[in-house]
Amino acid sequence: MDKLKVFVLGPARSGTSITYTCMRRVFRLPGRGESHVMPAFQDMIDAFHRYKAKKRPKGNIAFLSLDPARVEAHVHAFVREFYAGLYPGGAFIDKTPGPRAIHGIPVIRAIFPDARVVITKRGGIETVDSFRRKFNMPVGAASKTWTACMRAILWAQENCEDVHVVEQFDMANRTDEVAAALCAYLGQPEKTPQVARFLRENEKQASSSHDRSRPLTLGDGAWSAEEKDVFLRVSGDMMQRLSYPI
Repeated sequence: MDKLKVFVLGPARSGTSITYTCMRRVFRLPGRGESHVMPAFQDMIDAFHRYKAKKRPKGNIAFLSLDPARVEAHVHAFVREFYAGLYPGGAFIDKTPGPRAIHGIPVIRAIFPDARVVITKRGGIETVDSFRRKFNMPVGAASKTWTACMRAILWAQENCEDVHVVEQFDMANRTDEVAAALCAYLGQPEKTPQVARFLRENEKQASSSHDRSRPLTLGDGAWSAEEKDVFLRVSGDMMQRLSYPI
C-alpha cells in the first residue's frame, strides 16, 4: 500500500493524538493536526437531503430536479481534489475526534475506498477525568461526550466494514499486540517493532500519575459524590455494556 491514507477517529483524550503522531513519525505520513474536514462535508450532504425531504412537488420547483447521487458525487470529487492539494503525494494521516466524525465513516469510504480507518477508545472514567484536567470540563458534559462517542463506535463496529479499533489501555499494557495488529491492518507488518517502541516511549512520558497498569475507577479519583452520581447517571449503562470497571 504505497499511498497510505489513514483516518484516526475516536473520543478526544482516548489516544487519537498518540496514534496520529505515531503515523507521522513511524509511517512518515504527512498531516495537518486535527482535521474536521470530513464532518463538515458530511453535514453539507445531510443538509441537502434534509432540505430535499421537506420540499413537496408544488408547482415547478427547480430544486427538486437535482439528483442527490450527482450532488454527492460532485461533493466527493471536490473533497478528493482538496486532499490532493493538501497532500500531493497521495498519502496522509487525518485525525478528527468526536462522534460526528465516527458516524462519517461511510462518507470516508465513499470518497477514499482504500483508506484505513483507526478508531481509538478509552474507559469512561479515565476519559472524563482527562477532560476535567485538560479542559476543565464539567463531569456532566464530559460524560455525555464520552457516551455519545461510545454509541458511535458501537454503531461503526456493527455497520462499517474494515475498521480497526484500538483500546488505549492496551497501548500501555499489551503494547506488542497492539503494534502488531495495527501494522497488519495498515499493511506494513515490518514496522511493528518501531510502533511498539514509539508506544512504550510515549507511555514513559505520560502526564497522568495514575497507575496505568490497571483501569481507573471512581474510587481512585478526586471526584465529589455529586460528580460520581452524574457520571453514573449519564454513562453508567454504557460502562457496563462495554465491561469497563466502575
